[in-house]
Amino acid sequence: MAVKKRWAVFGVVLCAGLMLVYALPLRPMLLNGKFMVIETARTPQQRSRGLQGRSYLDKQRGMLFVFPEEAMPQFWMKDTFIPLEIAFIDKQKRIVDIQEMIPLRTDMIYSPSKKVCYALEMNSGWFKANNVKVGDRIFFW
Repeated sequence: MAVKKRWAVFGVVLCAGLMLVYALPLRPMLLNGKFMVIETARTPQQRSRGLQGRSYLDKQRGMLFVFPEEAMPQFWMKDTFIPLEIAFIDKQKRIVDIQEMIPLRTDMIYSPSKKVCYALEMNSGWFKANNVKVGDRIFFW
């Protein structure tokens, strides 16, 4: 009987831990053999705010925008001071497009070439420096 209770407690603790990790805005991610930690933007408010107002982004950090369904999202660099690149990612988690984004430019709109479920913003030059290209697959939890 004691063994069953231990497994039950273990199951509850494991489920609670997974729920906590899922709720946190930071997630581990693997792209082209590179491990990084990303912030997730899931809600409309988080996606709208993005990386606005920040003056620095650590070199192995980024922001993953998660859309509830396939879409043709549009991004701009309003109040964004960091030079960024954006990778648009389809539902199979393959990169379909990578674009350079210019800080503070509000007259330019960045949009994917086809519908996507995710977009990943990283520091400018990160994708090239890490040999990441269109067609590569991304893994995140």
